[in-house]
Amino acid sequence: MIHFFCSTPLQIYTSVILGKTEFVGEQKIIYILNYFNDCEKYLDRIEKFNLFEEVRFVKAWSMYGKLKKREKGFLNYLGYNIYYYSRYAKVLDEYNIVINENDRVFFSYLEPICLMIAKLNKRKKLNIHFLGFEDGIGAYLLPLDRKPNKIEKVLGCEPYYKKECYWVYRPEYIAEESRNNTVVGIQYKIDDDVRNTLLGIWSDYSGITDKSRCIFFDDVITDKDLYNTIEILRDYKDYITVKKHPRRMDHFYEKWNFAEFEPQSIPFEAVVTNSNVSDRVLINYFSSAVLNVIFEFDQRPTLIFLFELVDDPMYKEKLDDLRRVIDYLKDIYEDKNKIIVPHTYEELRNIMNDII
Repeated sequence: MIHFFCSTPLQIYTSVILGKTEFVGEQKIIYILNYFNDCEKYLDRIEKFNLFEEVRFVKAWSMYGKLKKREKGFLNYLGYNIYYYSRYAKVLDEYNIVINENDRVFFSYLEPICLMIAKLNKRKKLNIHFLGFEDGIGAYLLPLDRKPNKIEKVLGCEPYYKKECYWVYRPEYIAEESRNNTVVGIQYKIDDDVRNTLLGIWSDYSGITDKSRCIFFDDVITDKDLYNTIEILRDYKDYITVKKHPRRMDHFYEKWNFAEFEPQSIPFEAVVTNSNVSDRVLINYFSSAVLNVIFEFDQRPTLIFLFELVDDPMYKEKLDDLRRVIDYLKDIYEDKNKIIVPHTYEELRNIMNDII
């Protein structure tokens, strides 16, 4: 059995792609974790395509918050970690998660359910095969593996960090620290069957409107960096639609009166499955979805990359790598003026004036 644990819409999208291409004919279960808005509505939509033997909903967000956040103090944080990880078998049973010997488990970032499965594997010697799949730009800027923290070491979750391989869309761009990992490229094969499945899952998407001359990709970066960007872009909000990050639970953009993609949870790759955005302007810090538009869908929109403007360490520490990707994009773009990297906010304002 193959188990896909999905904490974001992109992971659902990727699970469908893998299920329709690499793992055809194999038994598969998909788990939708309630870590993003409107997640529950996708259960019936996914189920009707019979791609997975089961579609399960895991309400783990409350537990996740207790295990990951320290707002209420370290002792409280430590207590929750000891409580949940010491009773990991009961937690998995409560969520109806059954993993058997030699099963394969796909997951992405540091998610408590998967840590518990790793602990189950260690204690019961189930020989579970842990596989990683990407969840956006983090796969390219951050190491695919990391060392367990002290609490995780004590609680016995180390096997989590030993994935057998990682499935990503652009293996040539993974972080330098991950070059020794086994990495497999996910092959896009968007035939009519795959396209109809994706459009059926995101059936409430109404399409790109004429107002969406520019599309801004929200990101989980520092508040200061985001505010500095919006201070510029809000002057052009009549021409911008925001593609909110799937994990953004607040209403940040509503107070600025920006138009937003609906539903928020649709991956941009699913948008492009049935749309051509070559005449649009994609404004992003550095989004893997934007790279997929170029490499997998062979479209050539105007691109504005904002990574040179921010102080967020995820970008700041990877500037050389990001600049190399920009050079490569310019090599494959016939019109190199369609790739723009401002170095100051004033430069960004001038670029927007020219475009609008």
